[in-house]
Amino acid sequence: TVQQQRFCPLCDRAFNEGEAVLRCEGCGVMQHPGCWVRNDGCATAGEHRKTPTAHAHTTMRPMGAAAPHPGEDRVGECR
Repeated sequence: TVQQQRFCPLCDRAFNEGEAVLRCEGCGVMQHPGCWVRNDGCATAGEHRKTPTAHAHTTMRPMGAAAPHPGEDRVGECR
């Protein structure tokens, strides 16, 4: 199941559509760039490759990816 990360683990603020985020190459967790800098790296504990890659946050899922919440694919659909 594909889950879209929506919150920064360091500040617990939601990511906004199109907002700059850093994704750790080692664990895949996204963080705000400022949070990454203040924390001196990735929020995930343990040894892993902690190299950041820059991305723009998006709530769009790849075609065919599972919805993270029941009924989400039915937004705007009348019953």
